[in-house]
Amino acid sequence: MTHSTSPAVAGSTQVKPASTLRSRLLKAGSWSFAGHVLAQVIRFASNVLLAKFLMPEAFALTTIVLLLTIGLALFSDLGILQNVVRHPNGEDRTFLNTAWTVQIVRGFVIWLCALGAAFFLPAAVMWGWVKSGTVYADPLLPWVIAVATFSAVFQGAESSKVLVERRNMRLGRLTQIELGSQLVAALIMVLLAWQTKSIWALVAGGLISAGLRTLLTHVAIPGPANRLAWDQRVLRELLGFGKWVFLSSILFYLVTNSDRLILSNLIDAPTFGLYTIAFLLVTAPGHVVSTVAGGVALPALSEVVRDRPHDLARVTNRFQLLSDLFLMPMVGLLVVSGSHIVSLFYDARYQAAGPILSMLALGAMASRYLIMEQCYLALDRPQVFSLVNVIRFVFSYVGIPMAFHWGGFQGALIGIVLAQYSGWPVAFYFKVKYRLFSWRAELLGLPLLALGGVAGWLLNLVVQAMGRGAV
Repeated sequence: MTHSTSPAVAGSTQVKPASTLRSRLLKAGSWSFAGHVLAQVIRFASNVLLAKFLMPEAFALTTIVLLLTIGLALFSDLGILQNVVRHPNGEDRTFLNTAWTVQIVRGFVIWLCALGAAFFLPAAVMWGWVKSGTVYADPLLPWVIAVATFSAVFQGAESSKVLVERRNMRLGRLTQIELGSQLVAALIMVLLAWQTKSIWALVAGGLISAGLRTLLTHVAIPGPANRLAWDQRVLRELLGFGKWVFLSSILFYLVTNSDRLILSNLIDAPTFGLYTIAFLLVTAPGHVVSTVAGGVALPALSEVVRDRPHDLARVTNRFQLLSDLFLMPMVGLLVVSGSHIVSLFYDARYQAAGPILSMLALGAMASRYLIMEQCYLALDRPQVFSLVNVIRFVFSYVGIPMAFHWGGFQGALIGIVLAQYSGWPVAFYFKVKYRLFSWRAELLGLPLLALGGVAGWLLNLVVQAMGRGAV
């Protein structure tokens, strides 16, 4: 069976010209790429400034809170965004208002579950279920969880106009809202950290960012205001598609956060804080690719599947090329220059994060197949996404603890890197089956990786020269 027999293709009702899609892709891709690059710059700059006022343990605590919030969100994920993007009636008011109501209920459920976790954590410490000295044993963690996770309530109330904008690849206003709320929150976080030297600066920044973003989605995006609705037919459709997304989301969370979920109960809090710094740096390129893939590639590939399935291979490989042009040089740079990059921006307390960054960068190249994951959804094959995450789950939760047992923290880092590539065989098979495979697309990333390595080598020379000059 080829991709032309996909159910999504059979439901096509209106063909849109390729030139129209191309122009919308160019505009949406530009906003998405530029916006997320700027977002990573803001995140990096604020992280560097915050590190001057806070100890590594503060980043360890907020990482656990973030893991809990994301985990609860994904464990309750019904794939509302993906459903609106791909559904023929995705802009119907009843459909959108029902989806919005579900989102609100889900936001409160997430927060209440987080409160339950915060209440239970001291008992787990008392019963010896967590190791002393780890971040879970910090007495401040339950309070931070209880307050910080209220951001889920704000996020649940975001206007469904966001979903419509993403469906139609109108990303300009969304990008402005995201950057504006992030910048305001970053400034407030840095000012509070400077004055208080407390983790509560990070908590306040997260709440302000979520609340401001939600407010702006309602007042700054044109379109009808949301109203509470509960349509049984729409709810059945959401649950029908969402059952696969729900399974995939649970597995996706457990897989993509496996490193921190496992290490947080194996290593001490300061080392985990250093790992968090390295993780934030190494995931920046992948976040850019992920945002473009979800915000641009998914709606574009879905439209191609509906209207021009014969163009799917060409469009997919074009996205792959654009992804590689950004991702692969960044990976090469980080592998070669991890330690020097950390030494440029962080003080002596954080220098041990440099070698961790270089090691983790070896696994960042696995992000190049984020484009293929959008193909699974565009071709209405979410079960393939689930299969890939099952494979990654097994490799992560068996391989990383075994590697730690044999090689300590360094062994665990090797296990983390290898686990990133465990889903690639399925992607190769999927590409061949749906006639998406191209040797040119596969091999073009190698010279780009080498180019990044050369840039990293030159950066090392510059940093070393600066160090000698300072002496």
